[in-house]
Amino acid sequence: MNFIKGDFIKHPKMDWGIGKVEGVDKKIIRVLFEKVGRKKLSLEYVTPILVDKTSINYSFDDDKININTKIYTESFIDIYDDIKSIYKNHLVIIENGCYYEVLQEDAEYINTYGYKIWEQSTEVSKTGFPIDSKQIWDDFEMEGKPYIIVSQLKTQSGKNIDRIVSKQYPERIL
Repeated sequence: MNFIKGDFIKHPKMDWGIGKVEGVDKKIIRVLFEKVGRKKLSLEYVTPILVDKTSINYSFDDDKININTKIYTESFIDIYDDIKSIYKNHLVIIENGCYYEVLQEDAEYINTYGYKIWEQSTEVSKTGFPIDSKQIWDDFEMEGKPYIIVSQLKTQSGKNIDRIVSKQYPERIL
């Protein structure tokens, strides 16, 4: 089956909700799913189910994707990239034990508050600050700097720690 940009699909096995095809590249399609955000699907391994466009009763605008329901289990850089693909202007702040970690250009911004940037072997710029840092949130909000906090959950699936968006500033208006 050939898919085109704008088609609506469902994954045949995963409960990712309805997805809108954003791009097609040979045997790979890029899809924005309502429950899990953006994914790439290899048509060599999965045959998506085409959904009738007239049965879709809501918008697939980037700002309306509900990231608050997604459980993240992947690496920090994958979490960062996933959220940044939708919320380009927000800082993405990820809880890691008793610290919050901030990556890439967001780390550069946090550096202006005096937190040192260090590089990992994966060439990902990173900085962080203690969870009990209270003033930094007031500073972000006074500056009008939007941010998203990804917090650890007490439960975990498999060997990875589950994380979920726990706060978005400013609050989304849907």
